[in-house]
Amino acid sequence: MKKFSIALSALFLCITISCNDDNNISGSGNQEVADQQNALEDNKTDVAILESGIIINGATKNSGNPPSPNSNLDFNITSNSQKGFQSSGFDIKFSSNADVAGAYIRFKDVDGNVTADYFDVPASSFGTSFSNKGSFANSSIINKKIESTTLVNKNSETVINVDLKTTVPAGEFCYDICLYDSQNNVSTIETVCVTIEAWGGNAQLVGKWKLEEITDIDDTFDIDCNNGGTINVLESNIISQDILVYFNEDGSYNDSQKGETVYLDYSASAETCTVVYSTDSEKMDEERYGNWAFDEDDNRITIVLFSIKDLLDSNNSVDYEFGDKFFDGLFIKEITETKLVIEEVSPFGFEVTYVFKRV
Repeated sequence: MKKFSIALSALFLCITISCNDDNNISGSGNQEVADQQNALEDNKTDVAILESGIIINGATKNSGNPPSPNSNLDFNITSNSQKGFQSSGFDIKFSSNADVAGAYIRFKDVDGNVTADYFDVPASSFGTSFSNKGSFANSSIINKKIESTTLVNKNSETVINVDLKTTVPAGEFCYDICLYDSQNNVSTIETVCVTIEAWGGNAQLVGKWKLEEITDIDDTFDIDCNNGGTINVLESNIISQDILVYFNEDGSYNDSQKGETVYLDYSASAETCTVVYSTDSEKMDEERYGNWAFDEDDNRITIVLFSIKDLLDSNNSVDYEFGDKFFDGLFIKEITETKLVIEEVSPFGFEVTYVFKRV
């Protein structure tokens, strides 16, 4: 959420929402509040906060300095800068062709002052970039039934998930990371700096929005009929849906989703060579709660979900201690006084466009 230059920012606002005197749209939030939220990201996070506010599951926290590099063990870091989220965290992504046994990670402030401890993360605690929070299958506003076999990515990166306690605020800090193998070979050190996003940050987005339209991927497919013919079908048919989303000025987020869907009856469709849906429908009535952050560098929204309340069956309600990256890869394409257009780009190449009306 770093700032555009004044000229670029003004040009962007004029293009997307039409210039006016106060840069506010009727029914939206306060620009001064949004600017104050964005400014929080320039703060330097103190070492004492880092020492007590970071959790890496499965890792051992050791006092002193980690072992020094002593080899050219293969190690490639994705980027030397990244974003993270309050009360949630971030993923460290890297790749290596070596037989890696673990990683050493030490956090520090942006001035280079290091923590008194470092993390020893065994390879058993590693994940992959498509097994962590925020996968396509549960990130879309409309929950889609997508076969996992279509979501294979052979080039997925290795991931270490870093959780942040509520004591870690928006701001900047860094970490040093190196890999090691079972022979105690230690790779070179890579330094990565992290910006923890402030909640909120876009006054024009603030408000209540109703989903009006979805332009989706083509999810039709063919099935073979028993008589030798072929028909083109949809996996599901939405009978009704009512989706409201709330981007609140303080950076909190909530939505309500009600709907009813029927799914394809494969056997009956193949037998009759016509599209037949099950007579049993799947109903949905949920409320979701979390926070939203706007990244003005690329006009992108991230929503971190902390709670889902199932109003039909409370046993399905769930809370996430460190959040679930519910939406990632949401780009604002247009905002007017009454209309919001968001494009979701998934890691698997799917693109979905959502059109909302301000209510």
